[in-house]
Amino acid sequence: MTNIVAVLIVRCTHTGFYKDGRPNPASVTLYDLDEITIQKNRTRAVPVTAGSYVDIPMSTRTLVSYHEGAICKHVKNGEITAEVILQLRDKSNCGGPAGTGQALRPAVANIERVANELRLVIPNNVIPTILDSIGFLVGEPLTITGLTGAFRNLNGEYEISAAAPSFGLGGADAGSYLVTVPSVGPDIASTTLAGANLCLTEGRVVSQFGSGGDVGGLGTNVFGYIGGQLFPNAGGGGGGSVTVLDEGALVDAAATSFDFVGAGVTATGGAGAVTITIPGGGGGGAPVGAEYLVLTADPTLTDERVFTAGTGISVVDGGAGGAFTVSVDATWAEILANGAASGGTSPIISAGDSLLGATDLILAPGAGAGDNIILDGLTWPGADGTPGQVLTTDGAGTLSFSTPSGTTAILEWGNNSVANSTATRYLDPGFEARTAPLATAVNSFRVPRAGTLRNLYLRHNNPGGSGATITYTVRVNGVATALTIGLASTGSAAADTTNTVAVVAGDYVDIEVTKAAVAGGGARRPMASVEVAA
Repeated sequence: MTNIVAVLIVRCTHTGFYKDGRPNPASVTLYDLDEITIQKNRTRAVPVTAGSYVDIPMSTRTLVSYHEGAICKHVKNGEITAEVILQLRDKSNCGGPAGTGQALRPAVANIERVANELRLVIPNNVIPTILDSIGFLVGEPLTITGLTGAFRNLNGEYEISAAAPSFGLGGADAGSYLVTVPSVGPDIASTTLAGANLCLTEGRVVSQFGSGGDVGGLGTNVFGYIGGQLFPNAGGGGGGSVTVLDEGALVDAAATSFDFVGAGVTATGGAGAVTITIPGGGGGGAPVGAEYLVLTADPTLTDERVFTAGTGISVVDGGAGGAFTVSVDATWAEILANGAASGGTSPIISAGDSLLGATDLILAPGAGAGDNIILDGLTWPGADGTPGQVLTTDGAGTLSFSTPSGTTAILEWGNNSVANSTATRYLDPGFEARTAPLATAVNSFRVPRAGTLRNLYLRHNNPGGSGATITYTVRVNGVATALTIGLASTGSAAADTTNTVAVVAGDYVDIEVTKAAVAGGGARRPMASVEVAA
């Protein structure tokens, strides 16, 4: 059998602002209250954090705070709103068709953890079929069991932070109902689990009454009690009825008229109970605070916008029951249809040309003669240049790609000799009329700017000796690079124009000389040069 209990609470909601409109990101603390349930912890000082609300069980102390204490003070300061809510909760129904909990939706990706949120998908069409009445609402305690795999350690108690009918993990999905709870930890990829159970720990809320009307979004079977009058929730145009016990204050002696019955509202019944019927068509009247797009301002609406035709737009109003037609100005319609307007200047897209706007705006002229892109009188080249080239102008409106000049430098090394032995030596920067020094006396260039070393050229001004190969290698900061030349001692010249080496300002550059065998006598007077390209 069902176990319906009534719970009376005061819901305090953080507004995010002060009374004067200044933003208020700080928590609001309510002191001197009997108790409050916040994730099963009870405390006398109640924090209401920004962007959230707390439900405070009604007691004598809470009622005093609501009327003249801490709650009243913060409401007057505009920091919170306070609303008295009566919930009818079915303790024997923990959700799902059997009332024992709700399984995840099968055959779809139904669980994931993203950005410290555990997101679960349950079926959209569960019993009861009124989607907003299934009980999985924001703020409700929830116990999750049966999670396995990567989610096995996440079984436990939670509080629902978001609930979205007709949504799944990937977005809109008419067959899904997305439930979100806080869950701190690394992301876990979405998957399909079976055997999990979502249980409404404190039972399902079947009805909710609030001083603010339709609180909690429980569906069309919920009524809000306001100012001594009973109003069905805003719903379809079918109207509805509700039975009210005759307490003598609402009905007269004959039980045929009511102080609050308006046009079209009827009442039937006799002593003991009266049924009030609200006709269809209005769904209880226009909701206060909703947004509307109207043709003319209406004093009965609270937040409407008036439709106004802007430049190039015309409208025809067919009146009640007719069509309201929005049309594009004839000139714009002609441009959209033909690419040009009669007697005027307009964008013209001809055969073979295209104007594409997606992520990028692409101007693509055709391949015919004279098809160019001209912006502000400048004719752009029809093809890209080569790496390192820049865009230049001829001074007559034509742009082209060309290789910049004056952006390179030359480094030079040279010695009278590199000696006969196989000992490693290093060329001197510039030229020194001596034998190239050994490793203990290396002289290096320090590069003053970032660039690329390339085009290594070498000359033996006085070739001779045994013909053994002498290898000249460019080093950067003491490390050999791919920029290198091998030349027989009897050879005159060689070059490496293939390899390049990147350098940054402050790098040290030198040329290392190695020989696999004794080169023989004779002064070879080697000289090397390297280009530093910007």
